[in-house]
Amino acid sequence: MSLHTLPISAIKYEDVLSFCEAQHPESEILDYKQDWPEHLDRSIAALANTQGGLILLGVAEEDKTGRPQSPFLGIDLGRGADEIKRRIMSTAYDAIYPPLFPEIAVVPLPDSAKAIAVIRVQQSHQTPHATDQRQRIYVRVGSQNRFEENLATLQQLSWLWERHKQSVELREQLLIQAREIATNVEQTLNLDSSKPSVILEMHTIPYFPTLPMLEGHELYGFFREKVASSGYGNGSDSFPTLRNPTSRPVLNGVLRFDAVHGWSSVAYANYWGMIYGRRQIISREERYERIEPPYIFVGDILCHLDAFLSYLHPFYERFTLLDSGLYQLVVKLHVTQNLQIVFGMGEREHLKHYVYTSELPLFSIVETPRGLISLNSETFLSIAQNLHWAVGYSWDKDNLLAKLKTGRFRNLP
Repeated sequence: MSLHTLPISAIKYEDVLSFCEAQHPESEILDYKQDWPEHLDRSIAALANTQGGLILLGVAEEDKTGRPQSPFLGIDLGRGADEIKRRIMSTAYDAIYPPLFPEIAVVPLPDSAKAIAVIRVQQSHQTPHATDQRQRIYVRVGSQNRFEENLATLQQLSWLWERHKQSVELREQLLIQAREIATNVEQTLNLDSSKPSVILEMHTIPYFPTLPMLEGHELYGFFREKVASSGYGNGSDSFPTLRNPTSRPVLNGVLRFDAVHGWSSVAYANYWGMIYGRRQIISREERYERIEPPYIFVGDILCHLDAFLSYLHPFYERFTLLDSGLYQLVVKLHVTQNLQIVFGMGEREHLKHYVYTSELPLFSIVETPRGLISLNSETFLSIAQNLHWAVGYSWDKDNLLAKLKTGRFRNLP
């Protein structure tokens, strides 16, 4: 993991050393500073106004190549790491408007009274951020292998002012596109639409998307090969599907789908880092104990959900997007006709109030990919709880955990 993705509190001198030894040149998202710059506020604001990135304070760069120089000179520790953090945070809060809150790690140099400060700035959705008494707006630009903070042009200013609106519109367009792709696939599979079913729809998407972040051939290779299996039941459920998958490039991304015994599975990932999953679960027709068809086991829903949540970690880690900004996770359940959801042990409840194209929003959260992954277990339980409440079934966490643990549901503690 690089300084872009490591948890800020976990960064050590060895991490900084390894990063610099890799000789990453300065770029639109990387800035080396030998000492405290005269206008640190401009550097922080320019990153936030552009694509975010890192400032390594105490690391000099070569003039011609922009690569880091060794040995590190560092900055004076002075009164300690906390004082350096306070100075940086004061600059970001008091000298920038709207204020920014960068992540900061202060790493002491071995056997020295010096340190390196790692300042990690997220791309902002509150642009433009102004400095110089709110009089100037800077962006980070490159020219002839040199990167610096420049005053924004009129065109850039217009883009910064409109970024939030444009990002929201792009997010909605990407979601509509994913749904259209999934719907078109389902129509080609010739599923029996006369049977009651539920459709489990799950997606993660950048909350403020701007430019594509992934290469097509890399995304296609990963999405075609990598799967995450559910730990519930016999582990046969996976995301994307493992059975008889068809994979192919599609508009702005990669598609993988399958249909077996009335179950359809559509998985889609795009160049912006969006992951979309849609599972159509056809009701069972055989009688089960005291339950008359049509019905669906809650495990049919939860194991699909588990596989999807399990896929987030390898995907976002592979493409170094764990700390790439905020993402939205949304889970919904669509019910086509009246049917029963069976919660196990002969217990059941009816979806009496949700007929035909009713939609049950089950969960929505905005977090970084790393945050979403760290909350996997809590997210699953929240969705399970909301599913219980949505159909009027009493919530018993301990009972559910006992059942799922015996089914080897690995996402639970």
